[in-house]
Amino acid sequence: MSTENYNFEKGGINKHVNAFVKSLGDLTGKKVLDCPAGDGRTSYQFLKAGAEVTSADLFPQFFKLKEIHCDQVDLVEGLPYDDESFDIAICQEGIEHMPDQVFALQEFSRVLKKGGKLIMTTPSNSHLRARLSLFLNESEYYKRSAPNELDSIWFSEGKTDRLYYGHVFLLNALKLRTLSKFSGLKITKFVKTDIGTTSLLLLPIFYPFIVLFSLFPFLFYTKKLKHIDSHVRKQMMKEQFLLNCSPKTLVCKDLFGVFEKERSLQETIDYLKAVTRN
Repeated sequence: MSTENYNFEKGGINKHVNAFVKSLGDLTGKKVLDCPAGDGRTSYQFLKAGAEVTSADLFPQFFKLKEIHCDQVDLVEGLPYDDESFDIAICQEGIEHMPDQVFALQEFSRVLKKGGKLIMTTPSNSHLRARLSLFLNESEYYKRSAPNELDSIWFSEGKTDRLYYGHVFLLNALKLRTLSKFSGLKITKFVKTDIGTTSLLLLPIFYPFIVLFSLFPFLFYTKKLKHIDSHVRKQMMKEQFLLNCSPKTLVCKDLFGVFEKERSLQETIDYLKAVTRN
């Protein structure tokens, strides 16, 4: 494979993504969407695995991989691809910049085949250092300011009015789970990422309280909403409890979720209406 002299094996969250892509084995015949594609490092990994890769980004001028054309796509406006076009989609460090995250997830779900995988990474607001920082000054990190109109515009393109927002729309694990449910997706697993030292030190102090306060809604909320099937209600609360109390959620600095397309958007709407109807 010929590429320009560029390091596509960069570290950070990318090392975890690289390892996961390699774990998928031979992807010959699989169609993959990489959006936002950034410099092309993840597209490169899928290309090496034999996949047919479609790369897209709001700013394709930063894309470095010569073997693939990068489409200019603004996810805020939707994905310009047909329904059920891809076996795998990856959104690496992108959802936290999206003002309408439900729409973005629904677009990924729409272009995925039934049973297809969405791989998503995003900085986590669920690990303990972030939770403490949010409590103290509503910032993801105690050394940083809370989101504001000056620091939270990371990039603007001079030729257009396009703005690239920073970490204004960071997610926690429970919210990401809920948004995925609205989009016909289900979480199959969270992958371990880099562990935050501060979060690890805070874990033995706060963990008993987290378990205790997670039990309260599990025990009491299941007695409410009697019109909802008890199995559905208990399953939802169980998933939330386990996710909130997972050490992986509490100490990993990034959320690395693997989702499976369970339903189409219309099937999702019909299902949610059916289970919540009074």
